[in-house]
Amino acid sequence: SWVTSDLHLGHTNIVGPKVSRWKNGYCNFESVEEMDNTIIDNINKFVDRDDELFILGDFSYRGKLTPKHYRDRINCDRVYLVYGNHDKEIRKKWHHLFNWCKDYFEFNYYDTKIVMCHYAFGVWNKSHHGSINLFGHSHGNYKNVNGRQMDVGVDTNNFCPYNLDEIVKELQKINVHVVDHHNDRVD
Repeated sequence: SWVTSDLHLGHTNIVGPKVSRWKNGYCNFESVEEMDNTIIDNINKFVDRDDELFILGDFSYRGKLTPKHYRDRINCDRVYLVYGNHDKEIRKKWHHLFNWCKDYFEFNYYDTKIVMCHYAFGVWNKSHHGSINLFGHSHGNYKNVNGRQMDVGVDTNNFCPYNLDEIVKELQKINVHVVDHHNDRVD
């Protein structure tokens, strides 16, 4: 399984200084086409047709091309979308392009609970038992990472998806940090 977030396909303001109207906070691509091609080519390079790909929001945004155009270019058959703040058009019209779309998703990945949302959490279900929170939205700028938590946005991994097995292996090395109503970790 693979996971990524914040593709922002078609989003001109995130592309780079030659295209963006923003003063900062963008990537360093020359064009929206270069950015889109890089992200989609990287997905197709790593993710096989029969793999699972979880996208934690902001799939595409106000581009000249439809979300269908981008989804059709991704070779993976099982693509799941956890909605982000820029997925309004997908909510209304394009949700059928994905195996499912949800605001929040949690599941057991072998013996580890994974909690996925577009946004980072201060605490999450079973965090005191070692569960993992995967999120996007902050483009690597969220500094309050709390234990077994990770920003999986494309711009935190050289515009490539993350392998879920590798994430779990790395995050399980981090000691559980209890910040909710429990005083002690209880397995």
